[in-house]
Amino acid sequence: MKNRKLSIAAVLSVALVTVITLLLWIFAAVFHASDREHRWAQLRDALSVNADQQAAAAALPMWKLDAPQVTAVMRSIRPREVFSISASTDNKSYVLRG
Repeated sequence: MKNRKLSIAAVLSVALVTVITLLLWIFAAVFHASDREHRWAQLRDALSVNADQQAAAAALPMWKLDAPQVTAVMRSIRPREVFSISASTDNKSYVLRG
């Protein structure tokens, strides 16, 4: 059999590519986790603000117990992040899905 020697350049090239690939993978994993938490926080904040807006906008129509106005208000300011809205008074409930 032939005794083949690997060149130093080939070994260094493979080692360098391996190390850089691992470092990039670790950076991507850390960045993804950080970005995911940031986006969840943004969503929670946006939904909290929207819930406050919905409550303020629906207060007067609900106080007057005007069902068409309550559903119109619920439809008008429902963002795309919200799937369903539910509001209730002492004896009546309003649910908007969709």
